[in-house]
Amino acid sequence: MHDYSFMTINLGSLPKPNSKNSNWACSEEVNVEVYTSFFNNKQFPKVSIITPSFNQGEFIEQTIRSVLLQNYPNLQYIVIDGGSTDNTVQILEKYSSWIDYWVSEPDRGQSHAINKGLEICDGEWFNWINSDDYLMPGAIAKMIEASNEHPNVKIITGATANIQDEKVMGIYSATIPENTKFPFFNMGINQPGSLLSLSAVKACNGVREDLDLCMDLDLWLRILLRNSIDDVVKISDTVAAYRYHSQSKTCSSQDVFALEEFSVLLDIYQELSPFEIPKTLKVLRAQCKAAEGKYLINKIYNQDDLTELFFDRLIVSDSLLFRALTKVPSMYKNIFTYFAETLEQLDLNSLYGHNASRVRAVSQLRAMQNQGRLSIVGVLSSLKNLSFFPTVKELSRIAIKGNK
Repeated sequence: MHDYSFMTINLGSLPKPNSKNSNWACSEEVNVEVYTSFFNNKQFPKVSIITPSFNQGEFIEQTIRSVLLQNYPNLQYIVIDGGSTDNTVQILEKYSSWIDYWVSEPDRGQSHAINKGLEICDGEWFNWINSDDYLMPGAIAKMIEASNEHPNVKIITGATANIQDEKVMGIYSATIPENTKFPFFNMGINQPGSLLSLSAVKACNGVREDLDLCMDLDLWLRILLRNSIDDVVKISDTVAAYRYHSQSKTCSSQDVFALEEFSVLLDIYQELSPFEIPKTLKVLRAQCKAAEGKYLINKIYNQDDLTELFFDRLIVSDSLLFRALTKVPSMYKNIFTYFAETLEQLDLNSLYGHNASRVRAVSQLRAMQNQGRLSIVGVLSSLKNLSFFPTVKELSRIAIKGNK
């Protein structure tokens, strides 16, 4: 049997945490013997974890301990702090003996911090875990076990728990559409609960610093477009926790991501399609400060399929176009009118034929659902083109919800 005593980290060897919160998922170390049964004399691939941080002293100790207490035998842990003015530096100093590298200095934001850490990373697998999130016990072991079973994959992903006030509010996983001709427009990612091939990440030059919110989605898409959708392996285990709190980026709603997500998907569509992009979409794209993304794509796709799948994501299966419009202040005041005009300017007739009117009506109904309020143009379009009684029922529900 291997001797792992030199690499074992346990609760007794780490400093006592400042928090007395008994609900911390990282209040116990992973038994290092678990790795002997998982790997059976195989070499442990090196895992590089980065924690980008700024003024999260309330939470970062939990993050640090959740990584260290994985007890993974070949771990590289890096913390890149943006010059915090709270107690973060004191906590980093407290754990400096167990962190491979840390720095606290001004940076240009989260993406820049991740890229700074990537310059140091030399593992086979990589991810970042934000300073208000944490890993579940055994997370790295479970994902690396999956990597041994699928040696050529680029992304291993499990489930992530949404945490608010230390209570689990829900659990989510990456969504990888199957049996579709271009799955990338409808793919949902799970950033904290994953490991990514470091070589694949570096081939993409790290994360884009001009994206504030969707740099993780963009990175996943760039990796998989270069390779294959089959290069994602999902496991069922819950391996990470994403914390909702007043300062978190997504504490309000998913709509904070909408404009950047729309822009990323439009750039991919534009890269793949020779068709002229509708002017109204270009106008909306210009509202996003991110530069136009360039994507290396490993195969040719059918243009009609691409167009249908792209517009389905924008206005049929999701309200992404409408939600992106709501992120533009100059459009928000008369958002429903602007959205109706935008739909009319899109050439939906050539795409959906005699179903175009119904598609517009469904899109406007989804928009009203999204906002929780009615619009005259949306109500009239819905009643005219959709089944009467289900539509009246839904409109009534929206009206009651809005009044509340």
